[in-house]
Amino acid sequence: MTYDIAAFESADADDDGWDAWYGDQYDYFVAHPDAAVSVTSAKLRAFYRELEQAVAPTTRTTEGHTSEEFDDLGGADPIRAIYTFSPRVVYGEHSHGQERQAVDLWLALAEKHGLAVALIGESDLPIHRF
Repeated sequence: MTYDIAAFESADADDDGWDAWYGDQYDYFVAHPDAAVSVTSAKLRAFYRELEQAVAPTTRTTEGHTSEEFDDLGGADPIRAIYTFSPRVVYGEHSHGQERQAVDLWLALAEKHGLAVALIGESDLPIHRF
């Protein structure tokens, strides 16, 4: 299990159209699982460059699932994430044990870069716009 977060440019999707818009982004992730950050906008690339300094990128296991070790990271330092990219989204999967650290960092960097963040790991899907 992971805690998932997405950063995007606020004007790209409003709250009412989020599900359909994000569905299109998800389709891109599936079709291009190895897409690099270079496919994103300049704002998202700047956001990611700072994010990856604090949240080390890691990879999915060969079976396509996260490992138990990743799921149970807890307060381990550095925090790690599995990143996926589309032209309009930087998406991160975090261990549930590191979700608070991850959320705080994503929100701070999104505010700095004028982006929006969807906390997909929450039951009510809060979207924070900066």
